[in-house]
Amino acid sequence: MAILFVQFLHPGSEHISSKQGTIYPWNKGNHKRKFIVTSGYYVKSLKEQSPTSAEELYFWGEWEPTSKIIDVYKNGSNILPHCSHSPFLQVQKSGNVVCQGINTDPFVFNNHFLYGLCRQMKYKSLRTLDSSSIILFGSNKKSSFVVDTVFVVKKGEMNYLNKEPIDSNNCCQTSMYPPYYGAIMGKYKMPDSSKLTMYEGVNFYEREQYQEMFSYVPCKLGCKNSGFARVEITNEELNSKISSKIKNKTDYKLINDNLNQGIRNTPLNNPSLAQIVWESVTEIILSKGYYLGFCLDYKIKNSVGIQIFNKSNNCGCKPSNHNKSC
Repeated sequence: MAILFVQFLHPGSEHISSKQGTIYPWNKGNHKRKFIVTSGYYVKSLKEQSPTSAEELYFWGEWEPTSKIIDVYKNGSNILPHCSHSPFLQVQKSGNVVCQGINTDPFVFNNHFLYGLCRQMKYKSLRTLDSSSIILFGSNKKSSFVVDTVFVVKKGEMNYLNKEPIDSNNCCQTSMYPPYYGAIMGKYKMPDSSKLTMYEGVNFYEREQYQEMFSYVPCKLGCKNSGFARVEITNEELNSKISSKIKNKTDYKLINDNLNQGIRNTPLNNPSLAQIVWESVTEIILSKGYYLGFCLDYKIKNSVGIQIFNKSNNCGCKPSNHNKSC
């Protein structure tokens, strides 16, 4: 096991629709990003102790199941979004969700972020990440690395498919999985000899145990009329920020600005160095006008369209009742 900083490149193309109010089908093709709007919680700075709730948090992320097109933007481009998606799952009369397409990984909704599949069969290092490792999920857009998810590893469950099988039809949360997570993982046939590791991300309420680090998505509010680009982070600005915080200045090569696919691993000697790196990444994101979002919702609706599950109504995450169990 090792504490690593991982620059993780995944496909950056956008799921696009020009029809406001329509249902966008479950993706059966290649992975893409969605510009997502949902309810959740956020902080504007690292000094905030109590997050703020919002009914409409906007962020870039992966959600391959069905979604409703909420906003359509006139100025969409290769950088700016063309539309926003509200994520949801449709439950049949039987109480089951039938998976119709590919998986969502990383999963940034509910109480904890989860990551347990993508690129792990190709890169063994992704199966042996230690607690306090940092995964910077992002894409290459016009020769720049743009970030959509900052994932801090809390713990990993190796060979998890044999220890706690994922039940796609179970609407109740188990020790690790949120409602219908098996369906959300998509139509993917796991290898019989799979040694994949399911990672749970550190959430905001656990940060004191992890050098104040936690998992989040860069997000903003009030984007009905226009969206925003993913946040760009260069190796030069990250290295400069880290160097300003340590006595023994070192030329860290944490980010390859021109990497188009795959991963880049950098060993971090201890949790304290990981904290400096995480804080540097986070300060750059905040300085560019983004907030830090977490405890994000996805809706589960029955056959007549009535919402039957919403995380914020079930986990105790309320402005007047924040607790570490969330």
